Amino acid sequence: MTGRRAGGALASACAGLVALAGTWVLGACGAQPDDEAVLRRELVQASREARRHLPVFWEHLSAPSEQEFDFRLKVRLTPTAGRTKAAEVWVERIDRKEDGALRARLAQTLPDLAPLERGDEVMFEEASITDWAFFRKEDLLGHYTTRVLLPRLPPDQAEVLRSVLSEDPLGDESDSSEVDS
Repeated sequence: MTGRRAGGALASACAGLVALAGTWVLGACGAQPDDEAVLRRELVQASREARRHLPVFWEHLSAPSEQEFDFRLKVRLTPTAGRTKAAEVWVERIDRKEDGALRARLAQTLPDLAPLERGDEVMFEEASITDWAFFRKEDLLGHYTTRVLLPRLPPDQAEVLRSVLSEDPLGDESDSSEVDS
């Protein structure tokens, strides 16, 4: 299996773990409102940090090196018919038009977005982006919100994610590519 195919499979597995973990973590915090409030604040802060460094993602998506692949965004999508809650979901195969229009394919299936499923095309605005990720060699960059969840995950799931996450979400990027949120 090539690095890109292995990375894609690993990223899909990680996205699935993160989706399940996010549900598990928030569910586990249900009995402790203070813990849930802390987690939500940490996730909001992580999303702000991810958005602050979004120019790094756009730069590499537009001109990836041979060692960079599997670009994904985490976006907040509005609910579909019969649902009242927005859902955050990872998307892939991102297309960014010159006019700023964004479209991508769902990288996972979430009940809150039914009848949409993995692979379906969605359109969204840049303001709905809450996180980003891509592989550089064997390191997974970005995943700011995932890093917040790590201490709250079952140890085996956390270990799988830690094994692929880069030490720093930006890899070796400088702080020069930032945007105000």
